[in-house]
Amino acid sequence: MVIPSTRHNRRHGSGSSATKQKIECLLREALEAQRAGRAQNALNRCEAALKLDPQNVEALCVYGSLATRAGRPESAVDAGRRATTLRPDHAEAHHCLGVALRHSDKCRTR
Repeated sequence: MVIPSTRHNRRHGSGSSATKQKIECLLREALEAQRAGRAQNALNRCEAALKLDPQNVEALCVYGSLATRAGRPESAVDAGRRATTLRPDHAEAHHCLGVALRHSDKCRTR
């Protein structure tokens, strides 16, 4: 999946309260799907959240983590880089990026 590019300089996501609630619901569903072993469904839920707000750092972090687990390191690195660009002070974004980069390196050396 290619995550939609950012077009504005918003730093913390955007949207109405209803949109934020929908994103939170989609992310909860993504995590539940992952725990149930439905990786593709989990990624689909994250993708839906990112369509609502491509600059949502939490959604980018969850997507990156799920993409790493699903063996999609390039997508995970992209999500992590976007999240750290949007929120340089967001520790979880840096962690997710680091894990994705480490996994990406392991995939290349095989």
